Parts: sequence; C-alpha cells; structure tokens
Amino acid sequence: MTIEGRPELNVDWNAEYAKQRKNRLQDSVDEYLQDEQVSTLTFYHDLRDCIEEIISYHERNKQKAQGMLDLILGHRPVDFNYDAGGMKIPVDSDTPNTYEYAANITLSDINKFQRGQTL
Repeated sequence: MTIEGRPELNVDWNAEYAKQRKNRLQDSVDEYLQDEQVSTLTFYHDLRDCIEEIISYHERNKQKAQGMLDLILGHRPVDFNYDAGGMKIPVDSDTPNTYEYAANITLSDINKFQRGQTL
C-alpha cells in the first residue's frame, strides 16, 4: 500500500479554515461581479442586509438569554393565585383575607402560638 493520496495530518487547521473562509467570500463577490443584472448598489444593500440580519438575530437571542437569566435569578412575575409549588390557591369567600385576619391577631395570640398553643 502506498502513501500517495493520504491527507497531510500536520496541518495548521486555523490557517486552512481562514483560507477556505476567504475563498467562500471570494466566490460570493465573484457572483455579484459576473451577473450583468446586478448593480454595485445591490451588492452594497445585500451585504448590509446580511449584517443587519446577524445583528437582529443576536439581539433576539440576547433578549431570550437575558430572560432565562432573569428567571434563574428569581426575577419573575408573581401570581398570588398560585402557591410556591405552582398549585392554584382555592378561594373561599368565608375565609377573611390576610389583612383582616392579621388585624385580629393580638400579642397574647402570638404568645400562645409561640408556646405551642393553637390560635
């Protein structure tokens, strides 16, 4: 078996990628130059549009990532109709709201509670 045709393994892959990237750009520019129906202004607008699309894409993803980070850090809307586990809190019209109930608690009630007695 011969070694002819085997790829070179000791290659600077960063330099190879840079060369291929430049060749792809050259191919795109050549397409614009060789098309008689395409003006230089079209090339300018298309290139500008491509760059603006990349900026918009990254802005959308930045906003999405920021939203994820905000949720992880605990910055999220609070819905008082659900408990911490996500279960809907039943509404009982006979039960006073928190403020009314708290207004009826006295210091003696708090002392009873602290000693283990029920209110």
